[in-house]
Amino acid sequence: MASQGQGPLLKQCFDFHLPPLETQERFIQDLWPKPPPVAQTCESIKEWNAFFNYVQFECDPSLGQRYCLATYKDIIFVVNMLRNYPEATFTEIRTSIERARPPMAQQNLPVSIELAVRLWLMMNVRNVMPVDSHQLRTSIPWPENSSLKLVLQTHFRGRTTTPRGRFSEYLNFYNMKTIGGIRVEWTNNIALHLTIKGTSLYVFHCVSVLKRIRESHTVMSLLPHDMIDETLATIDLLAPLTTANCNSWLADEIKRWRLDQNLMHRDPPQLDRVRYSIWLENLQQIEEAFEATKPRSFIQWWHDRRDMQQWWGFWLVVSGIFLTVLFGLIQSITGILQVGLCLVAATAALQGVSALQIPLNLQVPKLSWNIFGDDLPLVDTKELQKSIKPENLEARAKDLYEIAKNGEEEYGHPTRVIGSEGHLGTLSYIHAELAKLGGYYSVSNQQFPAVSGNVFESRLIIGDSVPKQASPMGLTPPTKDKEPVHGTLVLVDNEGCDESDYPEAVKGNIALVLRGTCPFGTKSSNAGKAGAVAAVVYNYEKDEVHGTLGTPSPDHVATFGLGGEEGKAVAKKLKDGETVDAIAYIDAEVKTISTTNIIAQTRGGDPDNCVMLGGHSDSVAEGPGINDDGSGSISVLEVAVQLTKYRVNNCVRFAWWAAEEEGLLGSDHYVSVLPEDENRKIRLFMDYDMMASPNFAYQIYNATNAENPKGSEELRDLYVNWYEEQGLNYTFIPFDGRSDYDGFIRGGIPAGGIATGAEGVKTEDEVEMFGGEAGVWYDKNYHQIGDDLTNVNYTAWEVNTKLIAHSVATYAKSFKGFPEREIETSVQGYSDKTKYHGSKLYI
Repeated sequence: MASQGQGPLLKQCFDFHLPPLETQERFIQDLWPKPPPVAQTCESIKEWNAFFNYVQFECDPSLGQRYCLATYKDIIFVVNMLRNYPEATFTEIRTSIERARPPMAQQNLPVSIELAVRLWLMMNVRNVMPVDSHQLRTSIPWPENSSLKLVLQTHFRGRTTTPRGRFSEYLNFYNMKTIGGIRVEWTNNIALHLTIKGTSLYVFHCVSVLKRIRESHTVMSLLPHDMIDETLATIDLLAPLTTANCNSWLADEIKRWRLDQNLMHRDPPQLDRVRYSIWLENLQQIEEAFEATKPRSFIQWWHDRRDMQQWWGFWLVVSGIFLTVLFGLIQSITGILQVGLCLVAATAALQGVSALQIPLNLQVPKLSWNIFGDDLPLVDTKELQKSIKPENLEARAKDLYEIAKNGEEEYGHPTRVIGSEGHLGTLSYIHAELAKLGGYYSVSNQQFPAVSGNVFESRLIIGDSVPKQASPMGLTPPTKDKEPVHGTLVLVDNEGCDESDYPEAVKGNIALVLRGTCPFGTKSSNAGKAGAVAAVVYNYEKDEVHGTLGTPSPDHVATFGLGGEEGKAVAKKLKDGETVDAIAYIDAEVKTISTTNIIAQTRGGDPDNCVMLGGHSDSVAEGPGINDDGSGSISVLEVAVQLTKYRVNNCVRFAWWAAEEEGLLGSDHYVSVLPEDENRKIRLFMDYDMMASPNFAYQIYNATNAENPKGSEELRDLYVNWYEEQGLNYTFIPFDGRSDYDGFIRGGIPAGGIATGAEGVKTEDEVEMFGGEAGVWYDKNYHQIGDDLTNVNYTAWEVNTKLIAHSVATYAKSFKGFPEREIETSVQGYSDKTKYHGSKLYI
């Protein structure tokens, strides 16, 4: 079918092959149909290589995104919906697609609609409103109740006043790079066109698409009048045909970055400001940024023609020097003195002052060179550690707390739980900070459905007393009609892992089950299948059970955890033949929320050998999560920022996981959708969760090669060696599945990490090693509203962030001595010891 122009385009992209030429031609014609009598084939398919490379990138499986689109026909179907109903809202478009094609009615339909718009209009749209006001405009927000036409007409609103004057002929890409050190970053996203951030200027390059859109009247109706022509005119202005240097530079850029070849086919520049409306503000910002730059080296000064008076003054002085040298040689000593005076005058011309203003102790200014990419120094662990400053960590913590306040309206207190305004703001903040780094990283989002649960009220009464160590399980459903249920406690045989363990007496009553062997979710499901109205799982240890049922099941019933002492006492009464009545009540909800992982990978370094690290971007609903895990996610972000000063031999992939607090859902999703070849490219994963507990201990996960993928132990030893080199004490903690390393270990990827402690109690020995207070939790505000700006220890935070920098620098430079990746067939030793999945027990 591919040869007939109906081939599986996306499948071809997933296989990293461009589709057949016939399919490419048909795809372009279907996206942007030319009116008759124009032929249905493309004039030159080679001109579209840049576009299809972009299609290939968007469908790259390593990004982890999945769409409810199987062939290019599915994309065209969505595009036709948008084209035929330009006034329809996002919700109406989605509903129409679901009705017309029920198989596409999936959780990932919104991101599939966004993909269709990206390929059709070359614009990033996002069906999530950005929260952070300073977010870089990489995506255009598309609210549920707005049409695409309204969104685009509003976003690309033009000027309201008539500008005067002309742009300088010196305002072009070549001069901005050569004189001002402003680097052009090419983008496939029109929403990012002419955005300047720091020393990076983002420019849209797919002019073939723009020209094709201009010829397609149905597309033009969505966009503001003259937008396409004006966008092309901005490229003509900043890459003028009349400038030979600019033409040569642009030809090199096209070859180097495989840009759209039609960039070379431009019209003469239009300098009058009145020509520009939609992009006028951006052009003026670029102009101001360029004018504000000063030459920082002789080469930059040599190319600078913005001040012609100074330029011609320089040559007059040079002529004077030449004549003075000539006659000075003739006049001997007198001439030599004149040479000295002329040198002073020449220096004055360069500095823009008169010779009389030059002090006698003149110093020659040092020249600096604008370097980037391959010209950067190789990453060095000592230098990267030096760049970690506690004031930067503190400033980011303050930013994060302000963002957490966005959740106050819904939750009554600051929080960054998934789905809240606080978490959306956190994601926007991370994106905005990464956008400031220019093109050093390739940044992507990975959207996925996350199951979230909230218990609003609960109560368990056994006999005539309320147990002191009873709490509802995570992700438990409510009791029937969210009302109290009554019944007799029935002791289940064995550990309740088989349906046969539940006697008939369980029906209509409350099952009492011993913890062990199988997950809590299995016990709850079996109780539900047996007809129980609720279940109580009691511990074989004396402690209270803080567990989770895991993935929701329709068979689950309202389930409590109960401490071992109280549970064993009740079980003994039942074994002795006593009847024990109970009342259970849980008001809870379990819902699915769409949320996002953020992945940033260095563009440099070997992409087949990646060091990966991450922290989680969310908090629990109960508080702002500045330590858990604001500290870890900020440390990861700060190291990512500082790493941009260096080049790397191996690629570095940073991750900010969502829904960790719901049971490691973000990291689990990431690993679960990784193809095997992409899995093998990750040499190791480093987890950084809770770096700044107030009553801290320096903790290292005790990951050994005997029970974990080979390489986990080498990572553990790297942490050990660093602490010892700094003269710091450390302690090992169980590698028991409590954080985002869990999915990687189960996926056969070496992993490890460090922490500073959560709800564990600090011992006397640890006080000797780390200071602090014995008998108190490492973090007394763990998962509570008090996890705010007062709940971090900056000494521990700085130390551990430097260790993170060391781990990144070490492996970004070399994997020498680190085991090669192997496909692990079993992690049974790890699984046998792992009772946690996230912060809660699951078994």
